[in-house]
Amino acid sequence: MLIIAFVVLNNKTIAQPAFFNSNNILLPSNVLVEYSVPLKPCFKMIDGECKDTVQRPFLSNLQQKDIFSIIVKTALSGKTTIYNPDFFNNPYDFYDKRARIDTQTIKNRLGERIEEVMIIDSLGNASTQSITRMFDLSELFALNFIEDWAVTEKPFAMTKTILGTRLVRNYYGNFDNDKVEPSFSFVLGTLDTITKKTDIELSNKRMILTNKIKYEYYLYAENYSLFIRENKIATYNKAQQNSFDYMVVSQNSPFLNSFNIERFVNLIIDNVLKENVPAYDFESNQKLSTEQIKNRLGFRIDTVFTDAPDGEGNTMRIIVRDIDVKEIQSVIFHEEWYIDPETLRMQKKVIGISLVRYSYNVWEGNNSTPIRNVACTIYFDESKKF
Repeated sequence: MLIIAFVVLNNKTIAQPAFFNSNNILLPSNVLVEYSVPLKPCFKMIDGECKDTVQRPFLSNLQQKDIFSIIVKTALSGKTTIYNPDFFNNPYDFYDKRARIDTQTIKNRLGERIEEVMIIDSLGNASTQSITRMFDLSELFALNFIEDWAVTEKPFAMTKTILGTRLVRNYYGNFDNDKVEPSFSFVLGTLDTITKKTDIELSNKRMILTNKIKYEYYLYAENYSLFIRENKIATYNKAQQNSFDYMVVSQNSPFLNSFNIERFVNLIIDNVLKENVPAYDFESNQKLSTEQIKNRLGFRIDTVFTDAPDGEGNTMRIIVRDIDVKEIQSVIFHEEWYIDPETLRMQKKVIGISLVRYSYNVWEGNNSTPIRNVACTIYFDESKKF
């Protein structure tokens, strides 16, 4: 077992995570991860025209059902409990701080508001009238997840258990939209609170497929800042001025550390090089040979000539550059998303993972712009490749 993760029940009768149940008190028995996934390629839309497009991280969303509409419809029906998303900031205590919100609060957070407008009749008389500005579902942009991650060696698999979600709105105020950046806010929160086995089974039967999605997740928050912001690989930079950072990077996941990450990446590379699992090209899905994979991961053998110690002639040296696991700065998750429209419980099925390598020009070193290359893709379920 690489990362052990599980959910237990406590006296609050809620599917709440438990911590430090392993024998080794230095490591948690589960790893909670919080991050946001944009579902739209454009984050700055002005009068129907895209002003800024998501280029990095990679995003491909094959929408099967409109998950935003499903969430909002159920939330406003009053048939399931919806929570204040502002209390979800710490994934290790958000269950304890949960607070319910009503349907009117949800509408307000979606942007519904009452405005006073001036009406002038045919005689020139002015009067004020209250009108309701309805919310706009097209402003919904991303989903924020709090998940329990687990990776097993035998069988080689990764699972994500969704504990809570937050709906993210992307909108503008009453300004000149061409000159301002969009604002982001959390609209509502949902929690998986079902504990009875029969209820879970019924909910699982109601699950519908909403998205076949691929998205790039940055493994190291500190290096995301180095590689992406400073080198301007992404076109997200302007939006970073907002308080909501919606890049697909761990936002508050203290136990998803470099130790766990490197073990995870090493496990994938080891399985691939030992041919325990096949690896494919990300674009063509063509199977890669072991030598191709090694080259894509940075392995190379260089021949260099140096002056001989006696000053006469030169000496040939063979330098082997091994794979540097730290160059794998991100992964692309290939996933299917499911939702129970009655309870808003969600499930993710991790179909595959692609390793993304960030390296520098060998002659220019760290003074050059990082070269980004999707090295290879492995599948946990090859029957569902997309």
